[in-house]
Amino acid sequence: MIKDVDPSVINKIKKLLDHHAGCLKVNSEAEAMTAMDMARNLMKKHHLDMMMLREQCIDTEISHKSVDKCSVYSIPIWLLNIINIVNNICNCSCVLEKDPQSNGYIHTKVVFVCPTSELDRVFEMYMFFKKTTYRLANLHVKRVCGNYTNWRSFAEGFTSRLLERSRITQKVDIDEQDIVESNLDDYEEIESENIDTIEQSREVQLYEYLKNIKKKISDYIDRNINNVKYEKIKTVSNVLKSSYDLGRKLAEKQNMTFVGKDHQLT
Repeated sequence: MIKDVDPSVINKIKKLLDHHAGCLKVNSEAEAMTAMDMARNLMKKHHLDMMMLREQCIDTEISHKSVDKCSVYSIPIWLLNIINIVNNICNCSCVLEKDPQSNGYIHTKVVFVCPTSELDRVFEMYMFFKKTTYRLANLHVKRVCGNYTNWRSFAEGFTSRLLERSRITQKVDIDEQDIVESNLDDYEEIESENIDTIEQSREVQLYEYLKNIKKKISDYIDRNINNVKYEKIKTVSNVLKSSYDLGRKLAEKQNMTFVGKDHQLT
């Protein structure tokens, strides 16, 4: 049945589901609910359910794109934080392609791997957080008449708090049998006292959908990117506490819901 549905409808539903997951990670529950309701209405209109979408994601095309290049001894912690923020919100993965130079530096490409339809969104989100960090850190240094240590400390504090906010805080402990037995078309017929159970089941369905996409990304990396190594990256450094703490404080107020290519947030 899903083959008879316009592919643009399927892509729109997927984006709404991914947006719903991203909003939950940054505790934007109202916007998450809106995205899920829009996805639910589209699925109901075209007689789809989450199981069909999970099966369809098997055919999802995965691609990779280099979004940045660094010429340093090692990737700075604040930039690693941004990479992981994008990974968490967009349900994608990142590979750092290293090319050692004769001068001792290493040219490193930041390469994201995700569904082809999401490449532009991932790139724009990465650039948004990077530009935002630069802008706020530069402003901080100017205000305190500081130096690069102030800049780095602020950037690490700002991005570390954003990274914490981007992680999923809720654990799902529901049997997968609930996924099979739940049908989105039946929601309106369910009594109010069962709404919480259905909401939990719906979250499990979304979790399974995102997990399937992540597995497909992992398989793509294994097949298409050579000499992949998993290494421990330094994530702790000496910072100026005042600058670091101020960065974390401002990150509490940063809206993390990305809505377009113009680097604007809701």
